[in-house]
Amino acid sequence: MDLTDLRDIDLSLLGDAIDDWATVVGNLEDLKKAAERGLHGAANKADWAGVNAMVSKEFIGKTAGEFADAHGQARSIYLILKDTRDELVRYQTQLTDAMERGRQKNLTVIGYEGGFSVTSNVPPEGRAAQDEDNKADITALRDELQDIVERATESDTSASTVLKAIADQSRLGFSDARYKDRDSAAEAIEQADQLAELATKNPEELTPKDLDRLTAGLRKYAGDGLFAERFASHLGAEGTLSFWAGINDPQVAYALGHKRGNTHDELQKHLGLTLATASQSDSATMADWRNKMVDMVDRPVSPGKGFPLGAQVMSNLMRWGDYDDRFLVDYGDKLIATEKKYTGNGEHGAWGRVGSDPLLNRTGSDSGWDPMTGYLKALSKARMPRRRSSTGSSSTRTTRTIPSSVTPTATAGTGRFRSPTSSTSSKNAPGRMTSRARVRRASRAVTRWHWRWRPLRPGIRRERFLRRTHRRTPGSKPVWWRVWWHRSRMNRSG
Repeated sequence: MDLTDLRDIDLSLLGDAIDDWATVVGNLEDLKKAAERGLHGAANKADWAGVNAMVSKEFIGKTAGEFADAHGQARSIYLILKDTRDELVRYQTQLTDAMERGRQKNLTVIGYEGGFSVTSNVPPEGRAAQDEDNKADITALRDELQDIVERATESDTSASTVLKAIADQSRLGFSDARYKDRDSAAEAIEQADQLAELATKNPEELTPKDLDRLTAGLRKYAGDGLFAERFASHLGAEGTLSFWAGINDPQVAYALGHKRGNTHDELQKHLGLTLATASQSDSATMADWRNKMVDMVDRPVSPGKGFPLGAQVMSNLMRWGDYDDRFLVDYGDKLIATEKKYTGNGEHGAWGRVGSDPLLNRTGSDSGWDPMTGYLKALSKARMPRRRSSTGSSSTRTTRTIPSSVTPTATAGTGRFRSPTSSTSSKNAPGRMTSRARVRRASRAVTRWHWRWRPLRPGIRRERFLRRTHRRTPGSKPVWWRVWWHRSRMNRSG
């Protein structure tokens, strides 16, 4: 932005856009409340079972959460635009007032593309002499105008950077980034750049003060999506591994470890949380970061050395936080292949550590050289309990797909997905179940209650067995006698 842009820009158009965003925020707030109270509230009150309990209920919760994220993101954009508009209006007013004060001193400002000049407002033949006489006033006005233009440019540039970063956080749907103004978002990005610069320094050059600043910054911003994405992207996959391996290598950073080794556990935790937040970003730079991190799983972190491998370092940073599901799957596939390679497919052990090797896990629970330990901790914290491997291999898990022939309709009393072709017949009216389907469903109930009441005396168990299974399916006859025959051997076993 130059002086001409700031002087001539029509900020009323930006004001109209802000008014539109204010309307969007209000509408999304209403939708958020309706989704939370109606959609999500009804789902929480319903009695779910079977596949619906694992899939549909969670899907409804995530859908309701998207409305909250949409409202939060729209509100952040509105506040950032409003804050930027107010600042630009203030700078435009300051520029106009300064130029008017210069005009009263017989000075004129000439703007051109990329800059401006201040000179005396006299005919050209006498301008040089007059400029010399007004040199102090000309210099003061020029510096004042330059400062105003620079601040306006910074406000405009930082707003553009923040808005693009928010938009890049989620390729589909909405991110949960929430900021009260432009300054707070810009501060997060600035801190990410500064801390990433510290982390890229040679471990031998890092001071205890640098590590304290890193730990404090990561603790403060670990859950901030913009900060985390910017920090991880700036540091890069290889830089992340080199940093953590370097500061824990006694042959490289002995003095640093001696002075600050007792605080490395906090740094490990908050660095891991920051990377987990960053892994959820859909930006192009984080997609590249995830791919490179998977590629580094079976490669040495330090060129010329055999160990530690990338997986040994990264797995210790994955003990905290919720990492991206797809990243965990890809990382786990590569890690399992590496585990098989170094253990001879399980025929012998691996991952032994000697005294001169880096101590990659600073929590004290283990040395951190077995990468599977940290990876399993990451899986335990991931929010994907319904997912599992669909290939039958030793990989972690991928999304379970439901065949299109199965419709997500809750059968009465079970809440399970039911296929119309398997639960109805041409002889029965719609909605009625075949005898075989009723027996199967009641059999599952018997199995469930049989194991629940197994410790009780046989007589009591049989009594409750009959009470639990003597119920009617809508439009059908009692099925307890069919179930009794079907499970009689199991009942006698008690």
